[in-house]
Amino acid sequence: ATAAAATAPPPARNRSSASLARWLVYHSGWSSLGTVSVRLGGRPWSNVRSVADGLGANSTGKPVLYLPFPDPSYRDIEAEPRASLSFSQASLAGAAPGRAGGQASPPPPTCGGIDPEDPTCARLHLSGTLRPLTTKA
Repeated sequence: ATAAAATAPPPARNRSSASLARWLVYHSGWSSLGTVSVRLGGRPWSNVRSVADGLGANSTGKPVLYLPFPDPSYRDIEAEPRASLSFSQASLAGAAPGRAGGQASPPPPTCGGIDPEDPTCARLHLSGTLRPLTTKA
């Protein structure tokens, strides 16, 4: 994801579910990463993480995360690589240009101005196993 997230065009209504999921991952700058917490004795833990899927023509729709050591999520994934990622179209609102006097303008509405919990506002939940990237990836 890039600065394009701030100006993401609305998704086409006739997209397939897979296409809509790739669109949302491409335009998202962050995700909620759910793990099994080492620190909390195996209870669920969620952490906000930056996410990318490649730039422009190199976009894959496959999320890539940077987990710095000793971040709690890094330690969790090291012990148990199963995780979940959650995305929401509602997070794609970018900051509008500032107004005179240094006051920030409110961000433009997301999801066409409807309630973010409306079923037509795209949400995506991925679950699976995370693995470290290598030079062969």
